[in-house]
Amino acid sequence: MKHPFVCLILLSLPTLLAQPCWSLDATEAYELLRKSDKWRLIETLAPENRAKVREAEAAFRPKAGLVMREVIAHINPLEFGLTTSTPISTVGFGSTAIEAEWTLLDPLSQANILLARSKESVTAEQARQYQVDLTAGMLLQLLNVQKLQKQFDLSSANLEKSQLILKLASAKHQVGAGIPLDVARAESLVSLDRIKKMAVFNKLLKAKHDLALTLGFERLDTQFAPIETRELNLPDQTTVLKWALDHRPDLQSSRVAVDAAHEAFHEASRTFFPKLQVLGNVGRSDTSILGLTSDYVNGYLGVSFSIPIDASGLIEAKRLESKVMVSKSEIGLREKINEVTSEIKEALENLSIAKEGLVAAQAYVKTAQTEAQIAEHRFEAGSSNGLDLSSALTNLASSRDNLNDSKFNYEAAKVTYFRARGDFTDYFEAQH
Repeated sequence: MKHPFVCLILLSLPTLLAQPCWSLDATEAYELLRKSDKWRLIETLAPENRAKVREAEAAFRPKAGLVMREVIAHINPLEFGLTTSTPISTVGFGSTAIEAEWTLLDPLSQANILLARSKESVTAEQARQYQVDLTAGMLLQLLNVQKLQKQFDLSSANLEKSQLILKLASAKHQVGAGIPLDVARAESLVSLDRIKKMAVFNKLLKAKHDLALTLGFERLDTQFAPIETRELNLPDQTTVLKWALDHRPDLQSSRVAVDAAHEAFHEASRTFFPKLQVLGNVGRSDTSILGLTSDYVNGYLGVSFSIPIDASGLIEAKRLESKVMVSKSEIGLREKINEVTSEIKEALENLSIAKEGLVAAQAYVKTAQTEAQIAEHRFEAGSSNGLDLSSALTNLASSRDNLNDSKFNYEAAKVTYFRARGDFTDYFEAQH
């Protein structure tokens, strides 16, 4: 990429994306993904729960408020049919005060704080896992586009080759050196290659559209870097599995959920739930009754301590709920450990199979290239018919398609492996 900064600016303008300017590889696609709305939406999950933690923690912070009260009553006896009257038709009284409250001890509020903090930690790990899954999906889409792009290039080359064979067969037939059957076979080969090219082109357009939507663009008409298969040097299965069990985000969130459930159960297992508060009030009151006015200042400062003895089954329900939460979280953790272990083993096995398939496909292409060259020389020399040549060319095209698929399968297996580990840092480092 000669001008990366210019191309990045162009990519930010959907109206200019119709003009290809750069070759998009995995690392560049990942940088675009991190700027997409989907990625930013995932990043909003943790701050939302962080706000809930602060809201729960506010239960133990001092609070103060201004309170203003005023009551006005109309008391004219004449309106009720009475003959006596009073010197005033209304009575009003009001007060203005500052009230303060500071909770020093409240086990239930403390449990709510622990629960909010655990939800924040769980959500943060879940957000990381969502980003890992989104990255894996994007990389598989990019690999699919790269594979289809290579298939389109191969189908274009095959079409040009078959058209050349058709011209050569027609020329030989015109001078009496060929047979009509060779021309018909060449025409069939041209038609078949043209149909293949059109089918691949339609698949490529659909794959580009899906990738563009994932990256946050309406269109993404740009060049794509070819699939480069770099061999991945892996440690032994035990080391890989241990790393995944220690670092995978969804496993971390499951462990946090277990810890939070045990803390909640500990809080709910208390015998008493005492609540201790410091309360205060200072204010001014004025009263006007029957024309008499009074103005005074009052206030108080005290401690409120309460122990609920019976909460109509609420405390026992909290204990039962927390006990069930512990069981569910521990079962979920064990299931997640088994799931990650299975995914790691399957990913490593798929990597080994894909690598063997890639080596075999590379050897198959070399053999098919040699056979096609021999068949082409024999056809040009007139020592073989068009059937041998078309068979050799078809075999070569099939071997190249197979190699392209094998490269895709190997790179897709690598993406699946890093997704199973829960981190793509080493994957992008291996791209350079």
